[in-house]
Amino acid sequence: MKLITETLAGLGLTKDAVKTTLANKTTVVTHLATVQPDQLAGALNSKLLGARIVQSGGADGSEKEATPWTLKRLQSDLVDTGSTLCRILLIVQSVAFIGGVLSNYFLPEYGIGFPMFWLVVALGHALARRAVMGALALRISIHVLMFTVLVGALCLNQLREAATVSLLVSGSEWLLGWVNNKVQEAMSKNLIGSATHATKISKDGAQAVVAIADLVPGDTVLVKSGEVIPVDGKITKISKLKIDEASVTGEAMPVEKAKDSLVSSGTVVVSGVGEIECTATVENSFQGRMRKAVDDAKNSQSRTAEIVDQIAAWYTPCVVVVSLVVAFYTANVERGLATLVAACPCALVAAAPVPQSCTLTSLLTHLQVLVKNAGALENLGKMTTLAVDKTGTLTQGNFELTDSVMLSGAGDIPKDELLRKLAAIEANDPHPLANCLVSAYVGCVASYQAGGSTSTTLPRVTKFTRVESAGVYGLIDSQMVGAGSATFLDAMAIDLPDEAEAILKAWESTGDSFTVVYMTLEEDVAMILRLEDTVRPDACEAVNMLRGVGVEAALLTGDVQRPAESVAKAVGITTICSSLKPWHKEEWVRTRQHGAQEPKENADVLEAGLQKPLLAGSGDSTKRSREVVGMLGDGLNDGPALAAADVGIAISAGLQLTVDAADIVVNQGDTMLTSLAEAVAVAQSCHSLVLQNLVLAGCMKGAAIILAATGHLGLGSGVLSDTGAFLVVLSNGLRPLRWKVGQQQAEE
Repeated sequence: MKLITETLAGLGLTKDAVKTTLANKTTVVTHLATVQPDQLAGALNSKLLGARIVQSGGADGSEKEATPWTLKRLQSDLVDTGSTLCRILLIVQSVAFIGGVLSNYFLPEYGIGFPMFWLVVALGHALARRAVMGALALRISIHVLMFTVLVGALCLNQLREAATVSLLVSGSEWLLGWVNNKVQEAMSKNLIGSATHATKISKDGAQAVVAIADLVPGDTVLVKSGEVIPVDGKITKISKLKIDEASVTGEAMPVEKAKDSLVSSGTVVVSGVGEIECTATVENSFQGRMRKAVDDAKNSQSRTAEIVDQIAAWYTPCVVVVSLVVAFYTANVERGLATLVAACPCALVAAAPVPQSCTLTSLLTHLQVLVKNAGALENLGKMTTLAVDKTGTLTQGNFELTDSVMLSGAGDIPKDELLRKLAAIEANDPHPLANCLVSAYVGCVASYQAGGSTSTTLPRVTKFTRVESAGVYGLIDSQMVGAGSATFLDAMAIDLPDEAEAILKAWESTGDSFTVVYMTLEEDVAMILRLEDTVRPDACEAVNMLRGVGVEAALLTGDVQRPAESVAKAVGITTICSSLKPWHKEEWVRTRQHGAQEPKENADVLEAGLQKPLLAGSGDSTKRSREVVGMLGDGLNDGPALAAADVGIAISAGLQLTVDAADIVVNQGDTMLTSLAEAVAVAQSCHSLVLQNLVLAGCMKGAAIILAATGHLGLGSGVLSDTGAFLVVLSNGLRPLRWKVGQQQAEE
């Protein structure tokens, strides 16, 4: 904090103008227009503080529309527990109830408490409204039960007890609404940039401010320092443009962008000016998809919550029957009402949703792990096996062409021409290996694939075909050009020449980890290329963390056995499956899920003419128990396995198809894998917390029912016991918001 203040003092800012909140790692700076936001960020980044602009400018310029006081607005405010009207009514209820209790105790002869208790009952709008809704839907809901108790108390002239029911229900409704709003606010903080307007540039150069909802693909918008990128797009003009992409990639330092680079909505312009051509609408941009996923997660239910709701649907009518039996058997209506309110399942129903919502918030806010629904969170906590892709997941995915050797199959074609044709073929493939081969010849892959101008032109490719997880081929000047692995050669019925095998053995003798690509011309191998990738720095630690919480990692890759084994050994994974097709990955996941027998190591199994991959390290054929399987991947060939897994986990920087198929999205960054491993531990703690809540609620409800039925718990005490149980479960469920998530210290 002192370093921040001293650094900004160099820009003429006083200590009072800088306020730092260590809890959420944010600093609010009040300054004149002469100091630009990028100057502030630049000064802090010069001290390696990783500063980024979250919000820029003065107070929110948007003016709230003054809504006239109408019946429709009145209904809306009554439904919204966070509205000013609801807060005022709750305060009036509380004051009236306290006044009634005190007046009955100190001044009983004046009867002041009578009208005050009636006022409390009359202002209990939430209970009456929800009870009527439940009755009209022919459901015996919790509010129907509580309203029955209130009416019964009034009939028995137990006015104070009726007022207690009304006040406690109103207070519980407000408290639950407050919790939901806080959770929503916390989740929304991760969605930086809620800009509503953008500067659109027309074809004649005119500028106009328009709502971002009106932007369509093809429109051009102007972005300047301190502004938020409104929608996904491609940079068409640029002037020293630096973008803070922490909300997308997790990278703390701003990134300098080049022309034709792609940008995502929600990222912040740290410095410079640029023009962006929109490539998506607001709803389909990164920020829009994130908001939709957050809303879906907030409104979802886990399997445990669904089971509790199903039990509550049967439990509630049974409670009514038991209460009637108690009332008739004891000839005491008050005892029956006390049993009814004591058995109300408020605490049981809140046992799962509250801790799960808080955990979803913590994971997104602190670890940048987006869990799309509560069911996925529950499965993440139960996960026993995590299948992991290799390229771009366990490894950086930034391949480099380190060696290439021409073979006799190249004929008299120069090496430069071979690389040119290879780049032309691979430019049509999104795989990281393809990007490496293209960049080895043309330089900037992103610029070329985006259609930008480069100093190098590539020949036209026709009849391009992708052999899944093996290679690609197409026609260039009527010549069949291909590239891929040894599996690709087998699929194309091309023999590997002896000279290529000799080169491969020489490379293997070095002991290094690498991937081999064979380039083919017609039916001959023309060149052998060596590509190298590096393991992520956090991969080994993440595998150990997963093993520590009972999750075993398995490597599933389309790469050949040797580089797969090298990477697996480096990170500590013992289960390896190499040379996999997409359907093989899916089949492996389903096999583990159903506990089916796996083939013995080195067994040959043929299906549809293709040899199935071999499982290394699995030992003899065994019958496995049913497992909860997760799949982590980023490529097109991971889509089927992600969809089949109990928990599909994608990397945010991966293909959109993969992200859409996943249940969980992990933000790209240097700590991506350790963040996921910690998320698993947090999900397990959440699952334990849900079970803990259910036990607490069940024990408290059981004790209260017994006491009420035996006459040891009156009507007023029964109401307090129900509310007390609800508050205990609610307070316990809020604990994930206090967990030290992000520091590998999740509270057990």
